[in-house]
Amino acid sequence: MRIDRYETVLEHGRISYQAVIGKKRIPMPEAFKDMYNDNYLEITETISDMPEVLNVPEGKYYIPRYTGGVTHD
Repeated sequence: MRIDRYETVLEHGRISYQAVIGKKRIPMPEAFKDMYNDNYLEITETISDMPEVLNVPEGKYYIPRYTGGVTHD
């Protein structure tokens, strides 16, 4: 799913990450916070068999997908 951008917000004294599509906000796991930039403007729903390993929510959650350009050195 294509998104517009990511936002970092303070909620109840804690930092949370959100993918933004128009006015819709989708919670994103902190585990992937380094990827919340303009190179990852797609997200995909997934589920983990061992969420405690990646520190992600139990059940369904979204992960970022790479959409940046390709460079050839």
